[in-house]
Order: sequence, then C-alpha cells, then structure tokens
Amino acid sequence: MFDVGFAELLIIFVIALIVLGPERLPEAARAVGRWAGKARAFARNISNELDKEVRYSETARQVREARDAVKQQVDDFKSGATDGAADKPDTKDAGDTEETPPDVLEDQRIEAANRRLDAQTEAQTADPDPPTDPQESDHGTPAPQARPAAAPDKRDG
Repeated sequence: MFDVGFAELLIIFVIALIVLGPERLPEAARAVGRWAGKARAFARNISNELDKEVRYSETARQVREARDAVKQQVDDFKSGATDGAADKPDTKDAGDTEETPPDVLEDQRIEAANRRLDAQTEAQTADPDPPTDPQESDHGTPAPQARPAAAPDKRDG
C-alpha cells in the first residue's frame, strides 16, 4: 500500500512535535495508535468473514456434487434393476400371476429389520433373570447385611 520508510516517519514526527508540542504529542500518538489498531482489527475481521464465505460456498458446492453423484447412482441402480429384471429368465411358477414390485420388497425388508431391532432392544433392556432371593441386590450379589446395634454403654456418670 504505502511505502513509508524511516526518513518519512522522522519527518512526520518532527512536524507533529512542532505543531502539537511536547505536552500533547504522547496523547496524539496514543490516539493514532488506537485508530491504527481499530483499522487493522476491522481489516482482519473482513478478511476472516470473506474466508468463511469462501469455505461455505466450497462446502455447499461439494455437497451439491455429492448429492448429484448419489442421485445418479440411485438412478443407475433403478435403471439397472429394471433392465436386469427384463433380462432374467422367467422362473415363475404356473400359480404365480404377479411379481412384487421392488419398492414394496424394500419396504418389507425395512419393516422386518425394524422389528428385529425392536426385539433386540427389548431383549437388552429387559432384566434377563430377576433376583429371587430378597437378600440379593439388582446385580445378583448378596446385599450387605445390617450390623447389629451396639450394646448401650453402662457408665454411671
């Protein structure tokens, strides 16, 4: 931006000393330093915001590309599934009149998997063998026994 060397700074300092005087020069230098600090902080903030925006737009672009790739794969899979079904030899029995659509089969598979998952979750949360002895705790180990009360102290006092 500006190429200010030592000689230029010295000339500015001498002029400021003559104009402001030795009493007000330190106060003016502090004010100029604060302004310069605020300007640097503002520029740094703008730069950080621009970097964030660039990263966001790059991430959004990558997400769009990934979504398009997945959509393309799904479309390829669906077209391959329908093409493959046409290429398959007919193995139907004489009694079969209608083939189950692939989306219905997928729904049935998902429901079966959900039922299995629910059953596993219930089996894990249910207590497999509750304690039968009232002296046993929840973990199957004997509960601590109560200590007998201590005999009263027989001091006469």
